[in-house]
Amino acid sequence: MSTEDRDTKGRFVNGGKPGPGRPLGARNKLGEAFLQALQEDFEQHGIEAIAECRKSKPEKYCSIVASLLPKEATLAVEVDINQQIDLAEFARDYRLVLEAARRIGAEPIMLEAEDSE
Repeated sequence: MSTEDRDTKGRFVNGGKPGPGRPLGARNKLGEAFLQALQEDFEQHGIEAIAECRKSKPEKYCSIVASLLPKEATLAVEVDINQQIDLAEFARDYRLVLEAARRIGAEPIMLEAEDSE
């Protein structure tokens, strides 16, 4: 790299010759080779490795499982307001939905009923 590749403030100028560095595509080649090796290893030992992790490091196993779960869940409930329903049955179903939402760490959004005038 020469001083001709820089301006008066020492910044690189457009069109200057690039200095020595990583060859183009080297990072991709490494990533592809790693993923290929990982895939082959997993095909051979994946099930055993998962079982060993579950037995020897259950906290890590749970962390891995949790990291694979969706961070958010959307639950849509449709109600036919013309259908006659038992209030006790509705309350039971509503409590089940709230409990399921809390188990996955979701905070349910409470909607207020609209006035139908």
